Amino acid sequence: MIVSALSDDEIEVREYVYRALIEFSTGNLSCVHALVAADYPAILINQLRTAKEKTVLQPLALRLLHNCLYSGCAQESSQVHTADETSIEMLARIDT
Repeated sequence: MIVSALSDDEIEVREYVYRALIEFSTGNLSCVHALVAADYPAILINQLRTAKEKTVLQPLALRLLHNCLYSGCAQESSQVHTADETSIEMLARIDT
């Protein structure tokens, strides 16, 4: 399952999964709805908040989270406020 690949020991595997999910969810609301229904926003928030994800992959995780939240389909989720806080925290940590 794709969710388990986000916990793979190999950073390259996780990078490819993030990139594929970003591509999958960019500009396609039905795909975003599927990600939200599969609880990806909560999974991403957990990985970002608990520092389970390497710094180099955090921008990809944030992009995917953005895609899920920007669509509006996750707006009724109780995770939205936490996602906003997490995104702000992570963006503050990322070197530009």
